[in-house]
Amino acid sequence: MDYILADKLKITRPFVFLCGPNYERNKIADRRNILRENIHRIYKMQGQEVLPLIVDPFLAGKYIDFNKYSVQLLEEICAAVSCQTHILLDTMSVATELGIFANSTYSNELCVYIPKNSDVFNQGNVGTFVREVVLKNPAANIRYFEYRPRIIRRAYSSVFTAEHYAFNNDRIPKNIKEVLKEDAKGNKLICDLPIIYDDSTSIPSEVNHIAYTYKNSKLDINISIKLLFYIVTSIFQQEYPEITKGKIDDLTQAQLHNICTYTENAIINSVSFFLGIDRKSLTETHISTILKIDNKDAIQHIAKFILIYYTKSQFKFMELITSSEYTAIKMKIGEHPDVIFNLSKDQMQVVNFVVKNPELCYECVNLKLGKKVREIIKYAKSEEGDNAKKLHQSMNEMFREEYKHSIYSYAYHQGSSIRKCVDCHINSRSFVKMDIKNFFNCISKDILLKKIENDQNIDKRYEHLLNDIISSIYYNEKLPLGLVMSPIISDYYLFEFDGQVGKYCESKALIYTRYADDIMISSSSTIEEQLYMEIMDFVSNLLNRLNLKLNKDKCESVHFDKNQSFIRYIGINIVKGENGALNYLSVGKKYIYALAKDYLKYDNFCSALENITSEEKEKMQTNVFYMRTELIGKISFIRQIEGERGIERLKVRLCKYYPDIDLKAL
Repeated sequence: MDYILADKLKITRPFVFLCGPNYERNKIADRRNILRENIHRIYKMQGQEVLPLIVDPFLAGKYIDFNKYSVQLLEEICAAVSCQTHILLDTMSVATELGIFANSTYSNELCVYIPKNSDVFNQGNVGTFVREVVLKNPAANIRYFEYRPRIIRRAYSSVFTAEHYAFNNDRIPKNIKEVLKEDAKGNKLICDLPIIYDDSTSIPSEVNHIAYTYKNSKLDINISIKLLFYIVTSIFQQEYPEITKGKIDDLTQAQLHNICTYTENAIINSVSFFLGIDRKSLTETHISTILKIDNKDAIQHIAKFILIYYTKSQFKFMELITSSEYTAIKMKIGEHPDVIFNLSKDQMQVVNFVVKNPELCYECVNLKLGKKVREIIKYAKSEEGDNAKKLHQSMNEMFREEYKHSIYSYAYHQGSSIRKCVDCHINSRSFVKMDIKNFFNCISKDILLKKIENDQNIDKRYEHLLNDIISSIYYNEKLPLGLVMSPIISDYYLFEFDGQVGKYCESKALIYTRYADDIMISSSSTIEEQLYMEIMDFVSNLLNRLNLKLNKDKCESVHFDKNQSFIRYIGINIVKGENGALNYLSVGKKYIYALAKDYLKYDNFCSALENITSEEKEKMQTNVFYMRTELIGKISFIRQIEGERGIERLKVRLCKYYPDIDLKAL
């Protein structure tokens, strides 16, 4: 299992940090305790679950090992993840926190509360610097409000009196309360934004943006701290749900390593998908934030923040995010289509061209086979056609490396042959022969796509790429005869079918083979009518699920008896042995006779060569070459199927014309 980013960044429990001097956790009268309770209550009345947090526990040495963690880095994280910060600006030390949280890099709004100037006796507390420099021309994200405090003065000498401030009657000032009510009306702290990917080298200014550059298989990614925080939080809660119960004080090195790995993978997975590339093809990746530190350090500090929240904060009983808001989604990351086709950028451009312009890449040819005319799609004799053919040849090689053919199929793969297919049935006595109607053209692209997706675990995010690749081998929404990929695709399409029929036949003591669209099921005993109908129904139903049908005109059942002594299957006769002898294979009488005619024609052409001009001779020699090549192939086929017996049968047919014929001399 791995992670990928959700389509949106959703934050329904935003952080509101409360800063100020001299926090007393257990004192109800502490102004930040009063602010926290009012913020929580006012926003809750508006149906919002805001998390107002006192910042001190996240930075206190009491909870943090300063040898392991940086306070400055934790401050940066607090400022980055805060949606709104309320600062009780009484002293110069608090002015420092104002500077951190007011950083323009972070989308953080500040509400600054200062004692009314006329009420302050000790001007050194807030002083000229804060009023004249910090607040006179505040940044756009800073609002400040004066309130009349209850002042506690303590004289330490005749020249120094310390002032401490509180809310009158331990109640929030009316003007501050009105500000909180107004802010709560607009749901402005809630975040529900789409994740946007920008081709840029800059650190994103928007929390929901991810910037990237991709060149020469190198991917550089820039991400906001806030987005990184919610990715880590999502993964943290899914991997270690026990943290929500406050049972973990710190991470082990193994846990930290896992969180870092999952976080980086989630980000890289998402950007890779957006770019449509296989992340396995990346030679180098780098993820950066504005902190300019190692990702492991940033994630380690974010993890510490999360741990402090669930162990020390006032809202530790509330999960930071719910499962419906996970920024990083735990899921099974599938494969890229490259796992089977491994196409380059240039090849993908050819894919897109072929899909959009098939008429420039292919041409239709009507091929006459006996009385039938069959439409063949071939590659156009053009640059576009050559490019399409080269593309498919490359795809074919890659696909063959991945594809393990069915043990019942004997077509289109190395080591198989017609002879091996028919040999499986040579000792049978009953046969059921079937033919798949218009096989190639009826192979459903949708079913094929779904099969490849499931078999190769193609990630759903890459379905559009796979669809384009497979569409490039279809023509007019049909898998055509004549293209390089069509044979292997057709065999792959029936892989599960072969397994199901094979298993069924084994349970019935039957033998099953398939050669392309030709199916044979046989038995050493009689296949009765009832079993024949059961076989036909079983096979038909399986084919129907694949958008295929049987050609009923070519289906037959044969049983060797006194009336039936052979069955022809994929161009070969299985012949019944006489008087208890074993069955044998034959190419058939018609094949022998037709080959004898071809030989006569060839011989006549050879004789004619002696009586023609040199110009005509060159053309006829080419014809003779092809005729001779065809004859050699057919004679070899006879020898493969029948052995020397078949060669003798051919010689007998030719002997009346050529008494001393030597076929080996051919």
